[in-house]
Amino acid sequence: MPDLRPFRGIRYSALAGDPADLMAPPYDVITPQEHLALCQRSRHNIVRLDLGERTSASAAPSPDWYERAGASFGEWRSGGVLASDPEPAFYLYTQEFEHQGQRRRRKLLLGALRLEPYETGRILPHETTMPGPKADRLRLMQACRANLSPILAFFPDPDGRINDLLDSLSTIRPALAFADEGGSLHELRLVWSPRAQDSLCQALAPLPLYIADGHHRYETALVYQQLQRAALPGESGELPADFVLCACMSGADPGFVIRPTHRLVRWEGGPDVRDVLERAEQWFSVEALAPATLACALELTAKRRDEAMFVVYDSGSKSFSRLEMRDARAMQDAPYPERSPLRRLPAAVLGHGFVQRLLGEWRPTLEYEADPRAAIRAVDSGAAGAHSRLRALAGLLPGVRPSELIAVVDAGERMPPKSTFFWPKPLTGIVLRSLEKI
Repeated sequence: MPDLRPFRGIRYSALAGDPADLMAPPYDVITPQEHLALCQRSRHNIVRLDLGERTSASAAPSPDWYERAGASFGEWRSGGVLASDPEPAFYLYTQEFEHQGQRRRRKLLLGALRLEPYETGRILPHETTMPGPKADRLRLMQACRANLSPILAFFPDPDGRINDLLDSLSTIRPALAFADEGGSLHELRLVWSPRAQDSLCQALAPLPLYIADGHHRYETALVYQQLQRAALPGESGELPADFVLCACMSGADPGFVIRPTHRLVRWEGGPDVRDVLERAEQWFSVEALAPATLACALELTAKRRDEAMFVVYDSGSKSFSRLEMRDARAMQDAPYPERSPLRRLPAAVLGHGFVQRLLGEWRPTLEYEADPRAAIRAVDSGAAGAHSRLRALAGLLPGVRPSELIAVVDAGERMPPKSTFFWPKPLTGIVLRSLEKI
C-alpha cells in the first residue's frame, strides 16, 4: 500500500513578493521565451533554481551551476524568502482553468510519498525514461538537498469517494491564492487537522498510484535514496530521502485532463502524403474532412470513444483526413503482446500501423508537439515545393483516457514516448520539501 504522509513544507514568505511572480511551470516544458519572462518577473522565481541560466531543459548547464543553485537555495532560506511550516501538513492545491470551453477545477493532494521500486506493484509507471534528465535532476537534488517540484500521480477512484473527501477540504481558507497570466486560478490550503490527515491516509492506503508526470524525478529520487543509504550504513531508521514530494489526484476528478501530444512526420523521397493515404486504405478507413479545418479535426478527436483513430494533415494539399483502423493486420509485427491494449491505442497505431508500416523504408523522422496549431505551422513551414523530395505530415491524436492508461500499466506495459500530456501542469514553487533531517 503506498505510504503518503504529511510533511513540513517549505514555502515562499511574504518577503519574496507576489506569488504569481515566483512560480513556474515544470522545468521540462519551459520554452526559451518563457524562461526569459520568468526570470524577469522576480530574482526569486523558482526557475532560477530549477533550470538556472539554461533557456530549456535540453541546454547544457555551466560546470558550476548546480553548486550555485544549492547556494542560492540556502541563501533564500536563511534570508527568509523561503520558510518552513511549523508542523507537518497535507497541502491541497487546486487549479481552476478553461478546457474545451468549460471552466474546470482540479484538486491535487501534496504529501511525502514513500519510495518503492516499481516491482512492488504499488507505484506504477506508464512511460520509459532516459538517462540524461535523471543525471541532471540528481545533481540538482544533491546540491539543494530538496524536492523542488512534485511528481504527479493519480489513484483509481471508481466510486468518487476520495474525490468527495478532497472536495470537503475546500472549506479550509486558502493560505495562497493567485491567478496566472493565462487566467487560471491557483489556491493552496493547509490540512493541519490530525483527524483529516488520518482520514486521508486511510482512504489512500489501499490504492495503487499511477505516475502521470515526473517519472525521471521519481527514479532520480530512488537513486538519491540509495546513495544516502550507502553513505549511512548504520542507519536503520527512516530518512527524508526515503520519500519524495508527490501531488496526487483522483481518477474521478472532473478536472482530470489528459491532452495528446501530436506527431510531426518527415521523410525524403518515396510517396507523397496522398499516396500514403491511398496505401493506408488496405488497413484503415480513410475519410477526407469537410470542412478541411483544424477545428473540425480537433472536434473529431475530442469526440472519440474507443476507436483506434487519428487525423492526418497533408501540408501539400492543406487537407485533413480521419483514419480509423479496421484491420488488425496493420499492427502486424508491432512490439506488443498479441492481446495488448497498446494494439488499439491511437499513438501506437499511428506510430507502427501507419508510419512504420507505410513509411519505414524511407526512414521517417518523428517530432512531438503538444499544441496542434504549432504542429500544423511546423509542418507547413517545413514543407517543400512540388518538385522536392522532402515530404511532411502531421498526425493529430486524441487524448488518452485514464482507463486506457490503467489498462496498459496493469498489463505490465508502457506507452510509446509522448503518449500523454497531463494538463494543466502543477506549478513548481507552490510547496518544496527538504531532504535534510530536521
